Amino acid sequence: MRKNISGLALAGCLLFGGCVEDEQKPRYIEGVVLEESGTVVQRQRVIEESSGALFGNESVKVGNPTYAIKFKSDEGKIYNLSVWATDNFLEALALAIEKDTKIKVENDSYSLEGPLRRVDVVKWDKIEVLGK
Repeated sequence: MRKNISGLALAGCLLFGGCVEDEQKPRYIEGVVLEESGTVVQRQRVIEESSGALFGNESVKVGNPTYAIKFKSDEGKIYNLSVWATDNFLEALALAIEKDTKIKVENDSYSLEGPLRRVDVVKWDKIEVLGK
């Protein structure tokens, strides 16, 4: 009797696309950052280059902050992600990430289409910095 119930449960999981446990685990794409861009990165570069300037960073005023990452997944695919967040979170993320940093991105992140696309928008907290 137990064998029949176990067999039916296994068949049900396979037939209906997987067990609930598997669906609740987030899927991630890992890779290495190739490039960063956006106003947040440009602002950091200007501040670093003008550290000895008379006015320091007082002259660096930028409108809406933007941040984007180009990374190559471990499978060799290139992803271009625009990161969505408030200014403070973008600044912190940009400080933690640089070229050749290993990151992990949740595969079904902010995209309304489902899985991560090659060019997509992702929320800042769906990116994990793994280090170099």
